[in-house]
Amino acid sequence: MPEGLAFTVHVIDDDEAVRESLEALLVVAGFDVTTYASAEAYLEGDPRDGCVLVDVHMPGMGGLELLRLLAGREPPVPVVVLTASRETRLRERALGLGARAFLSKPVPEAMLLDTLHAVDKGNRLRWANRT
Repeated sequence: MPEGLAFTVHVIDDDEAVRESLEALLVVAGFDVTTYASAEAYLEGDPRDGCVLVDVHMPGMGGLELLRLLAGREPPVPVVVLTASRETRLRERALGLGARAFLSKPVPEAMLLDTLHAVDKGNRLRWANRT
């Protein structure tokens, strides 16, 4: 990812209010944001930029299923899981499938932004090492 381009966060959550509040926060923080009401809607567009911020429990395809699908992509699409669930096994499964982070709702704004900035930095480093 060339220097100076905004980092895109793809927010996937079936709760419209959550999508809207996350979008507002992330746009103010300088991220490009696209939102989706489902994992299926995200996959229809087949974006390969930025990172995915996904809820675990949604109708249809859940966040862990999406994580499994994205794990094999090249270049890899980083995934941050955001969920109301505090199940330790769920966290372990998400991280075992390659999630960059597992955050519990309600997540402190600073923690979410720090996590996404770290993912952005990692993407930029990978991009720089490819050239």
